[in-house]
Amino acid sequence: RSPDALDKISTELKQLDYSENTWEMFRKSFESMHPGFMAALDKDYPGLSINEQRMAAYIVLGLTNKEIASMINRQPRTVETIKYRLRKSLKIPTDVTTIDFLRRYLPIR
Repeated sequence: RSPDALDKISTELKQLDYSENTWEMFRKSFESMHPGFMAALDKDYPGLSINEQRMAAYIVLGLTNKEIASMINRQPRTVETIKYRLRKSLKIPTDVTTIDFLRRYLPIR
């Protein structure tokens, strides 16, 4: 990932409020980079909240807790808690990292 691109995305997200429309814009942009990811994740885990879907996308993008915290206006410790809850929702085994688990949903290129 490019640091310049990450800075641009982060700046744009900070300028937007987190309305459902904002999520849809982010989701469309994310889906253009990773087509089918959200649909595949939703198929296996239809009960995920928008915030859980968003966090899964941030994790797949390889963002650090500090970067995510900055983007969602939270503390890095809060991001850790959100990630922990996502792991529970996805029932990820303890011997598998969250990013490795989520990468299963990326299209093969």
